[in-house]
Amino acid sequence: MRVNTQKAKQVVLRYLHALKFASAAPDLLTWSNQAMKVKRKSDGTLVTGVDKKIDRILRSWILDEFPVDAICSEEGIQELDRDCWIFDPLDGTANFVNGRPQYALSIGYWSNNRPAFGIIVTPGLEEFAIISALKDYGIHIDGKKYKPQKPKTLMGGIDFRRTKRDISPEKFKNLLKYTAGEMRAIGSIAHGLTEVALGTLSFYIHSSPRIWDAAAGMALLRESKKVTNLKRIDLLKLASRKYRLPMFITAQNSKILAKLSAILIS
Repeated sequence: MRVNTQKAKQVVLRYLHALKFASAAPDLLTWSNQAMKVKRKSDGTLVTGVDKKIDRILRSWILDEFPVDAICSEEGIQELDRDCWIFDPLDGTANFVNGRPQYALSIGYWSNNRPAFGIIVTPGLEEFAIISALKDYGIHIDGKKYKPQKPKTLMGGIDFRRTKRDISPEKFKNLLKYTAGEMRAIGSIAHGLTEVALGTLSFYIHSSPRIWDAAAGMALLRESKKVTNLKRIDLLKLASRKYRLPMFITAQNSKILAKLSAILIS
């Protein structure tokens, strides 16, 4: 792996450090007595002992090696900068609590307001998979280069957040007409973005994700050459928006994205 600038070298060092953590993460992403301590936060989402434990351990793992780095995570201190770690220790907590496999540890690092790398640790068919993407180096699954696929049929995922940004009933009806009923409720933003990146979903929509839900997945989308409706994000401005992004649409190609945008954004 050759890098040409000092800043790029620093990004690679962080990527390799995060991969080491990811290799041990499956042991943390398992049911335990700590997970039984389920609470509901003020925004209505769930949090467990696993969320908090991973947040604490990953934060320490980062700061032991890079003590001055900014970190923004769902369960910890939210310090955003243009160069910043952004992670969600357990995206899809409700799925996790109910025993559904659509959940993930999502680790992202952004450089100059853009995703530099993303790492998703999520249950696979037989064991956990580590899906990673570093800028200009493509996508890897468990260390092996992966060539993104194309869905065999039009199939989309959609999740809601029950806010003022939610999709109106009329727009939702039009969306269902477009997709001919091939819709899936994912319950994990990181998981949904990863599926588009890998090619198992044609598109994914969320009405108002928070940055830690999407930061790592956006790196995967870029490396797999998928398209999104969000072109530029200023991390420093997100705190005033409670860390929420606008409606997020990602798709396999510009044609699908344009159709979805015409239905949902007007």
